[in-house]
Amino acid sequence: MKTAVVTLILLCAAAGARAQSAVTQLATFKTDDKLTWAAFSPDGRLLAASYGEKTTVRMLDARTGELRAKLEGKDDPQGVQQGSIFVSRVTLAPASSTFSPDGRLLAVTAYRANEVRVWDVQAGTRSLTLRGLTNVGDVRFSPDGRLLAIAAGHQGLRLVDLEKGALLTNRWEVRDIKSIDGVWFAEAGKTIALLTENTNSPRHSIYLIDIETGRVKARAGDARGKDSHIAYVSDDTEEFATVGAGGEVSLWETATGRLKRGLKAVGVKGYPPVDFGPGARTFATLDKEGRVTVWDFERGQLLTTLPQAEKVETFAFRLGAPGLLLTVSKQGIRLWDAKTFAPRGELPGARPPVAFSKDGRTAVTAGAGDTAILWDISGL
Repeated sequence: MKTAVVTLILLCAAAGARAQSAVTQLATFKTDDKLTWAAFSPDGRLLAASYGEKTTVRMLDARTGELRAKLEGKDDPQGVQQGSIFVSRVTLAPASSTFSPDGRLLAVTAYRANEVRVWDVQAGTRSLTLRGLTNVGDVRFSPDGRLLAIAAGHQGLRLVDLEKGALLTNRWEVRDIKSIDGVWFAEAGKTIALLTENTNSPRHSIYLIDIETGRVKARAGDARGKDSHIAYVSDDTEEFATVGAGGEVSLWETATGRLKRGLKAVGVKGYPPVDFGPGARTFATLDKEGRVTVWDFERGQLLTTLPQAEKVETFAFRLGAPGLLLTVSKQGIRLWDAKTFAPRGELPGARPPVAFSKDGRTAVTAGAGDTAILWDISGL
């Protein structure tokens, strides 16, 4: 028995060493200040990055970190941190960036300047600026890149026709709305999902709206009379998920708003941070002790608790190839297999933010001080 235990320890150590060697640094480059936001272009060739308290976005070579262009706007006088309980929506900087699906446009949200700026990436020119947006929660391109949707809080929804550079008039049959805090495109862009704060009960709902007709297809999240926040939207499986107070996680059918299944995650309080694995068949959450627990959403049971000694600060799934679950602690960033939850490697010296290229071969993180690190993770 003792020999078997020793053999198992040696095998785990060997697997960890192989995982570690599969991650290498491509480059470390100097930044003007701490890296606060980063996003890869869809083709993986460019990296949009913002530093410190600035809303100016640098366009960098995604393999070397070499500066290609500066997209300059009105920089904020001081930083602002807009937090969210959901990993997918955490904003750690005065500005965040989103590429259009074809990589031709870049939408930059300047939170303190109350602006959303749309840039032509190749020309390096600003094609559109929306001003006076005081509480932007979400900015999303439609799958075909024709529309830009902005959840602007108490100012409602701004839907922009990017070809015409004009705001579209909302004809939607939505009533008793106090604020629009989130927006997603679903069903190949035919449906738009809105996370709303309501003047009636329940306080939060999800409206599913047909974009062409303005018809409200369904109102989800109020079937049980309880508040909920949207946490996941799938375009291909036509599902979305919500998280309620007390750890209630629910999966809904996009076309009808019908509840498909639900699960209450124990060991959490309030609205827990939740992120979903491949196909929303699993999800992970952070318990009160700072441990990441993974749940089997289909079977409704606890699947595993990651064997991480240090307290986890935040986590996120990275889907695609390879599928990864990231955990961030004061000791650094660890990578886990998104299906088996076996350790895949570490990013030594890395700190958030973390961004991955679409092909899953490259990652970028903040490094020590005013540096950023480009990682080759193609060996994972």
